[in-house]
Amino acid sequence: MRPLKRKEFGKNEKDTSQNSAGPNLRWRLLETFGEYCSYCEMPIGQLEIEHHKLHRKWRKTLERKDWKHLLLICNDCRRHLNRAKLNATDLSKYLWPDTDLTFSLHPDHTPFLYEKILIEYKITDGSKALSTEEKYFVAIRANPKLKPSIYKKAQKTIDLFELNTPHFSHSNHTVSIPLKDHMQLVDHRAQQRLNAWHEAETAVDRWKTISSKNQILKQHTQIRDHFRNLITMTAQAKGNWSVWMTVFWREFKDRELISDLFVQRKGKDHFHFPGTHKAILKYE
Repeated sequence: MRPLKRKEFGKNEKDTSQNSAGPNLRWRLLETFGEYCSYCEMPIGQLEIEHHKLHRKWRKTLERKDWKHLLLICNDCRRHLNRAKLNATDLSKYLWPDTDLTFSLHPDHTPFLYEKILIEYKITDGSKALSTEEKYFVAIRANPKLKPSIYKKAQKTIDLFELNTPHFSHSNHTVSIPLKDHMQLVDHRAQQRLNAWHEAETAVDRWKTISSKNQILKQHTQIRDHFRNLITMTAQAKGNWSVWMTVFWREFKDRELISDLFVQRKGKDHFHFPGTHKAILKYE
């Protein structure tokens, strides 16, 4: 889950409302965080505004003081968000990308681990299994190296948004999905993560070729810059930032490369993924 750094509203900016000035508020959020879901990181065209604290009743008018509580959410995460559980629980029991370090390159500090695993995918009709096949699946799990209190928050956050879909069992690596849900494709997040993982693995192979012992390629900065830009643009199009960070860090352990590709190009003032918090690069 990409950690986000929120911009402050300017002193002269007016309050806005969801109805009359919704597009302006959405634009400000898109400018601040990019066109990605704040939770699952999917790139999406139709984004909704989520307010941390207004789950029981959404006010007609959003005031400037609400800005620090607003994030962008996709339809899949909104559909799976357990509002009853959230309303009954203190918000501090969960991790939030704009207030917590929800990703780190340090293996002992990152709350969420992204892993490609082989699962058994079952399509069911009631208690009857209609079909079973092996598939790859990119699962999100709480990091067991965390302090128990943070581990519990990470697991509760995964469960709150059902980031692995409600049909996934981590204990036996199984997705058992009803035929109706399978046919309707009611949750796109897991497939999007898997697609991004495969693209990231392909990009790793390309970068290895460019960085190989072939001196012609190694010294040709234009070719290297072209491939570097291609990797960044592919990641931007596919979204799932944490997947790209995980795959590239696992392979290269190079913070400068990671920053150049997925955070901020050296010497540039813009971010590839707007709002990314630079604290993710610390490795102490």
